[in-house]
Amino acid sequence: TQPNELFIESLTIGDATCYGYSDGFINLDIDGGLAPYTYTLSNSSDQVLISALNTNETNLILEQIPADDYQLLFYDNNNCLIDVIIEVGSPEELLANINIQETTCFSMNDGSIEFDFYGGVYPYDIYFYNSEDTLVYTIEDSNYLFVSDLFQGSYYVEIIDDTSCSNTLYVDLGGPSEFDITYETIDASCEYSFDGSIFLNVEGGLEPYIITSEMLDFDYSVDIENIMPGWYELLITDFEGRQGDVALELA
Repeated sequence: TQPNELFIESLTIGDATCYGYSDGFINLDIDGGLAPYTYTLSNSSDQVLISALNTNETNLILEQIPADDYQLLFYDNNNCLIDVIIEVGSPEELLANINIQETTCFSMNDGSIEFDFYGGVYPYDIYFYNSEDTLVYTIEDSNYLFVSDLFQGSYYVEIIDDTSCSNTLYVDLGGPSEFDITYETIDASCEYSFDGSIFLNVEGGLEPYIITSEMLDFDYSVDIENIMPGWYELLITDFEGRQGDVALELA
């Protein structure tokens, strides 16, 4: 008599509970064929995870595994073969479409970040933090978050879905760089002479620059000439309205 057909009698698959988790499992029983048996169970990278040679064992259990496609090669003593791919799944990764509105000036808090979340199991609880790990904003049972009035800097958002799976997304909010202001001066010849000068060198922003101060009667560019000694608090405004400042004493 010929041996019974070699077949999978039962197969139980446990998906990973969250994206990136390794808590899935495979439990299967083989029936039929002619003992002894030889088998391998490998992942999609061809890494053999369990194997046996000339065994009578027909119950295969693989635990603590991530989502992947696993290949079973199971031979009986007649070289009959079961070749099957077993798919272990998981929820989709928790992610977001992110729209960033940069600040208009380095020191302004007019930046904003908009999140449209997806993946996992809706709805989501959302927690938004700044770089100092301070909770800035939270919202429950939503897939959308808009946070405004932000300075330049690093932020992160934690998303927790309806099955308690979570992910953390990091966002850098940028904008114009801070003005780098250096200067040279020519002192006035006398205490009340109007022959002093300040020459500014401004890096950052967009030319031309307008220089204003309570000590100046007019608006200037970066070359300020024919002024008297004193303490000057200068406000630099670039072509797009971005501002920086510097304070200096002209002798």
